[in-house]
Amino acid sequence: MTRNLALQASGRRSGSSSSELLENFVQALFDTVKPAPGAMLILGGDGRYHNKEAIQTILEMAAANGYGRVVVGQGGILSTPPLRS
Repeated sequence: MTRNLALQASGRRSGSSSSELLENFVQALFDTVKPAPGAMLILGGDGRYHNKEAIQTILEMAAANGYGRVVVGQGGILSTPPLRS
């Protein structure tokens, strides 16, 4: 059984403590979900608040946590309603 995790990238605010918050939040999600080897992650945001930087961080973390495939919305933008279809 393959688990898919949809993650909305909310971005980071300026300052090192905010980037650590993003990393801690994402790692907590990965620790909770515990993806199967090679699992797929769907990733995107609404384009605000350093979306591209947040996505880059999450991509690196996804690779380190064993995700085999990450689908990123065009330009990092992906809204939730189409994802539910």
